[in-house]
Amino acid sequence: MLSEENDMPTDQKKKKIENERRKALRLNNKNIINQQQRETREVNRDEINEHRRVSRYENIESTNASQRFYRGENMPALNEQRCAYYCQNREVINEQRSKRRAENAILANDQQRSFRSAKRHRNVETHYRGLSKNFDESLINEHYCGSMDKVCHNCNALHFEMEGKRLGAKENASLSFLVTVKQLTLHPELISDLFKDKTFMKNVLSYNSYIAMASCGGKIDHIS
Repeated sequence: MLSEENDMPTDQKKKKIENERRKALRLNNKNIINQQQRETREVNRDEINEHRRVSRYENIESTNASQRFYRGENMPALNEQRCAYYCQNREVINEQRSKRRAENAILANDQQRSFRSAKRHRNVETHYRGLSKNFDESLINEHYCGSMDKVCHNCNALHFEMEGKRLGAKENASLSFLVTVKQLTLHPELISDLFKDKTFMKNVLSYNSYIAMASCGGKIDHIS
């Protein structure tokens, strides 16, 4: 390689050196210009972005105005085209709408199911966190009802010692819960007919039960 360069004429050597110098100079100038452009963009970045934003906004407004003007002039024709297209493709359009509604319903149900599951999970965590809180049991006053060895003379039920004192006489403890319903004397004729009907008397508890809330002595068999 060196021998070939040494064999080159002097003019060619000078020309080659000059070309390399020009190439290096162009590359250096290009780098300088690029650096200056980058610095200019950095300095004017906000101004350039604002100019771009204003230009985009003006273009959008111009496009919207053109579309509004076009729709305003051609609204009847556009409506007729839509109606004609819908009439020609009614089945396909309705099928697509039904499919989209079904897909949206499935997505909505999945989202609601996920939301409910997450809510239940949060509630369970909150419940167990509440149970796991440490508290001082010594602060709770102990209530002792006594031994459960008091026998009722009416029903042979066992009562706590303190329960008998609260109810009064121990032998009348079970009588404290009895409720007596007075015999009905005046009632509408429709009520009398109902209580004379065998089907009603057979299924009377499905309508209203005397013993739904408390023990009582409702005598429905003697209503006449």
